[in-house]
This record gives sequence, C-alpha cells and structure tokens, in this order.
Amino acid sequence: MNAWTPSTLVRTDDPYDRARASDGHSRLGAYLDQHLDRFHEYDEPDAPLSAEEFAMAVWDVATAPVMSPGYVRTRPDLGHVRLAPADDGPGLVARVGVLLHHSALKSRLPFAWRDWEPYRYHPEHDERYDGLTAPDNDRPAVLITAEVSAPLPDRLYTPMDTRGRGLVEDAKQAVRLLVEQINAHAGPMVATVQGEAVSAR
Repeated sequence: MNAWTPSTLVRTDDPYDRARASDGHSRLGAYLDQHLDRFHEYDEPDAPLSAEEFAMAVWDVATAPVMSPGYVRTRPDLGHVRLAPADDGPGLVARVGVLLHHSALKSRLPFAWRDWEPYRYHPEHDERYDGLTAPDNDRPAVLITAEVSAPLPDRLYTPMDTRGRGLVEDAKQAVRLLVEQINAHAGPMVATVQGEAVSAR
C-alpha cells in the first residue's frame, strides 16, 4: 500500500483482502454475505438501494468495527471516518474525527490533566502518523476531537448487483470512489486543521 500523506485519510487493501479470503476470492465478500439485509430496501432483493444508501451500507461493512482490520483502512492518528447523507438532496458528507493535543488550545492546561497517548500497536502503525489512544481513567484528562465535515460532490457508484460476486465487485468499486473523494475533499481540510502543508492538486 502507498504511504500515508497529510491528505491521505483512508485507503483500501486488496492484497490483504485476497490473501485472507476464506473463499479464495474476497474477505470483504464474506462480510457482505453476512450483512445482505443491508443491501435491499425493505429486505426485498428486487428493491435495490440508491447510490447513497448503497455507499453508506458498504462503508459500514468495509470498515471497523464490522471488519477488523477493515477492507478500508483509516490513518492511525484519526478517530473515525464516517459517512452521512447530505441534508438537502442527494449526496454524502464525510465526517472525520481529528484527534488534537492540548497544544491546539489557547489555554494552557494543568500538567496533571492527561492528553491523548501514543498507541504504537495500532494495526496501521506509521512513524509519521502515530495511532493515539485514550489514557487510563485514573487521572483527569481532556481529550480533544475536531469533527471535519466535508461534502462529497462527485458521483457515486450505482450498484447493479445485490448478491454474490457481482455485489462484491460493485461494493469494491463504490468504496474506491469513496476513498478518492474523501481523500480529495476531506484530506486537505484535515491537513489544514493539523497544520500540515498540502500540495496543489
């Protein structure tokens, strides 16, 4: 997989998906089979979801905690990358939890108030983007998370299949488009919040 960058928030792992597939084809496919009820409106096989509904359903299955590790990997220094429907009309919004240290605050907090701590056992461990974890609850702590909300204006994948390998291929295509959009639209916003430079697209 490619290295994480300031604006790369999510990525897929196809080699791992194939190597760990119980059916020899796709690990994601096995998880989709376990959650087929999410891919039919009113549980009717002939009532497919809209592109937005399909994208959100696939994203939920392809990411932790449903798949762990997920088919979609999230950069270890982030709290979450979730999808929500747009308030007006079609489209989706990416919501990214950016974990911030006390240095991001104007006020200087007492030293005894604990902060996010490094978590070097994160499955996506990266020297530049260390995983973070909450400290034990034995002392006061202030844990800061900024929520970045980024509309995803580009087209979404329209699914054609609701079962079997066709569903797997549709799901992977939908996820690839989502990953591209999230990195393109939310990535620069997150980099700015973290004070990192982003090269022009």
